[in-house]
Amino acid sequence: MPVWPIYQTIETNQRSTTVWLGNKSHQDTKLQIQVVAWHQENNHDVYHDPNDVIASPSFTSIPTAKRQLIR
Repeated sequence: MPVWPIYQTIETNQRSTTVWLGNKSHQDTKLQIQVVAWHQENNHDVYHDPNDVIASPSFTSIPTAKRQLIR
């Protein structure tokens, strides 16, 4: 599934940003969108749910050969 842009950063002066998800499969795809914060400690990945960032829509269905905008 194509995702663009690949790397996403929200600057402190931004209220939102967008990501596109594409469906190149031969069937509709249902997704749950989740925002995850990430950093490394002692060479290990550490993930946690950010309290101040949400994805909209958080659930979506993308038809074959279509794309969906996520904010």
